[in-house]
Amino acid sequence: MPGNIKAFQENKGQFVNTINSWKVLYGCDYQGTRTLFTDHGVIYIIPEKVKTAFNPSDNESRDEEQEKENTKIVLHSIAIEWKNANSGLTVEPIGVTPYYFGSIDPVNSGKSIDNIKGYKKLVFRNVQPGIDVEYAFHLTTGLKYSVTVHPGYSANAFKMQYSGQNGLLIDEKGNLHITTAMGDIIDHAPISSQNEAKVQSSFTKLSQNEMTFDVKNVNTKTDLVIDPWTVSPIDTGFLPSDVVMDSVNNAYILGMEAGGLYLQKYTATGTLAWTYLLTQFGSPGYVSDLAVDPAGNTYIPMPYPDTNSAGKYNFFGLVSLNTLGGVRYFNDTDTHHYDTLFEVWNLVYSRKDSSLIEAGAPVALKEQIGIVKASNGGLGFIFDTAIGEIYSGCIAPNGNYYGLSANPDFRPTSGPGDNVVCYSVNSGMPAFLWKAQTTYNWDDFENKNPNGVSNNSVAAGWNYLYTSDGLNLDQRSLVNGAIIDSVIILNGSNTSSSAVSGIAVDLLCGNVYVGTTNSLLMYDQNLNLLSSVPVPGPVYDVTCSDSIVSVCGGSINGFVLQLLISNCDSIVLGINNLNSIKPTFQVFPNPSSGLFNIKTSYDNNTIVEVYNSLGQFITQKKIMNGEALLDLSAEANGVYCLRILSGSKSSHFNIIVSH
Repeated sequence: MPGNIKAFQENKGQFVNTINSWKVLYGCDYQGTRTLFTDHGVIYIIPEKVKTAFNPSDNESRDEEQEKENTKIVLHSIAIEWKNANSGLTVEPIGVTPYYFGSIDPVNSGKSIDNIKGYKKLVFRNVQPGIDVEYAFHLTTGLKYSVTVHPGYSANAFKMQYSGQNGLLIDEKGNLHITTAMGDIIDHAPISSQNEAKVQSSFTKLSQNEMTFDVKNVNTKTDLVIDPWTVSPIDTGFLPSDVVMDSVNNAYILGMEAGGLYLQKYTATGTLAWTYLLTQFGSPGYVSDLAVDPAGNTYIPMPYPDTNSAGKYNFFGLVSLNTLGGVRYFNDTDTHHYDTLFEVWNLVYSRKDSSLIEAGAPVALKEQIGIVKASNGGLGFIFDTAIGEIYSGCIAPNGNYYGLSANPDFRPTSGPGDNVVCYSVNSGMPAFLWKAQTTYNWDDFENKNPNGVSNNSVAAGWNYLYTSDGLNLDQRSLVNGAIIDSVIILNGSNTSSSAVSGIAVDLLCGNVYVGTTNSLLMYDQNLNLLSSVPVPGPVYDVTCSDSIVSVCGGSINGFVLQLLISNCDSIVLGINNLNSIKPTFQVFPNPSSGLFNIKTSYDNNTIVEVYNSLGQFITQKKIMNGEALLDLSAEANGVYCLRILSGSKSSHFNIIVSH
């Protein structure tokens, strides 16, 4: 679940059990693992993304098929049955989360499941006579479950039967290792108690696939609580690829985690509103693009086509959600098809005529652009065989569409580079206006981010067009695409391991925001650098309004930050750190004349870095026993950003120095 959201979702059909007949009551997607809570026990589902052998279909040429990275998601399932579970057990969900969920129906194509509630805790009552089982989320990582044995009953009656695992092993510390192809699920040695007094307990193996608890010196007149703690073998982290904002600065984030495609909404104050699972929509392992209209309706196109009953490609797979997280429409029907349709790279919303502009390729290496009715997904397309695939684009204030079109050779070692292309899109059908040669050589196999998305590298203001190849930022004419000025992007990159992108133009100030491998750069419209702020990893997308810049990216774990624009000449970092559910971090007093006390639940390996409003490093402190004293009394008045580094994760916190 994006941001490691801690919520048990009621099952309204979005969770499907494909390995046995157990009824799924609740489920959660957390730290790379899907967990199903059923009337017979628990099922862990761990995804693995694997490459598949080349096998072209009848409708595709070998060249077309080779443009796709042939991958699939393999699911590894481990079922843990509560032996002799009571058929009359009940489940009590506790603590409704302030956010909710939605999902494309995994069984009924084209249907949606909306308004799914989430809970903080599940209590299974009467699993066996006198025995309850409770599930909650551990403070730091994993799931915590406890088995409560009521007076007069025995813990030995609670037995767990395992299937699907490669083995069961109890290590020297008493931890149970459930061995899988993706690593070990670890049930930490139980901590048991009665009346808050510790009781000796341990896992006991009854057979090759059966476990129970061995508890010593039990008082049978009071409740016994057995409290293990489960950690999944993987924590893939959520990687956001696209971020957009509506007219009131709500942020919408599209990204992937463990093969799951998710869309999230955060309010302008940084509060999570809802999360929608789109995995059943589109091709597993890929995302395409995200657009939003002023009212907050979002649009996500299918990255690759599916074949319909007529043996043709579905012409335009498009899902639209309203601002409340419900599906408006899902176009994936036999009435929207064409003989050839290959890839969708880009989708933007035109406020001028309330339409969507979609671009990509009808077949490998060729250009495609179309106008889509935002109200219902109806469309009209044109194709251009003389120009390569459009892999990035935007709508300018003048109403025209500007895009980057790949060299038709696609993996060129020499010859002409990519083209900047311009289309009029105001008349109901796109009309080609001009193209201009660049020195860019975008490579479908090398210049995409880890989610398989090309890049977001075109933006336009009132006066100029801006494009980038990840290494250079070019200022261009809106009339013919000619370069006016160019700068090298500090810490830029366009390699597959750290391809960066993201350009946005603030239409109020005219400033340009550009993502790098570790920062967000702010230029004026003539490419003079105004400000630089650190971010936790490589940037994949940037968007802005009149007062807020939103930026997303990441490597192992993703990030989304909202940054406040200050007087058109600087940025204040981290007013909202979206998509980051983190341990306690307190700084006081704040504001301060220079001395700040830090108290946190982060461990002793945590480093706190300090940056000024220009993104310049000032100092750092190491957390010791949950505390640190930060002395900035020699620094000037202003806003400072604390960058908290703990393992592979990071977050941000703002403080103010006021002498």
